[in-house]
Amino acid sequence: MATDHAIAAETRLGFSDEQPLLYRPAAVAINKLSLDRHLPDRVNARLVAAEAMARDLLERQRAALIAIAERLKDVGVMNGEEFRRLLGTNNGPEN
Repeated sequence: MATDHAIAAETRLGFSDEQPLLYRPAAVAINKLSLDRHLPDRVNARLVAAEAMARDLLERQRAALIAIAERLKDVGVMNGEEFRRLLGTNNGPEN
C-alpha cells in the first residue's frame, strides 16, 4: 500500500520533481513503474525517507508508546483523555 501511495505521489498527485503537473491514470502509473527506469528509484527514495521519518517519530515517542501499550494491556480500552495524558499532550480534541 505504501508503494501505491508513493507511486501516486510521483505520477498523479503532483509531488514529483519531474513533471509534477502531468497526470497519469493509475493503470498507466503502475505500467510506467516498469517502463520508466528512473521512477522506481524515485518511489524507493520516497519510501526510504518516509520510513526514516516514521522511525524517528516513534523513537522520540518511545517511552510514551510503551506506557500506552502497557496500559492497554491492562485495561484493553482507553479514552482519549487518558491516551493524551500518557502521550504527553494535554490538548483536548480540536473543535
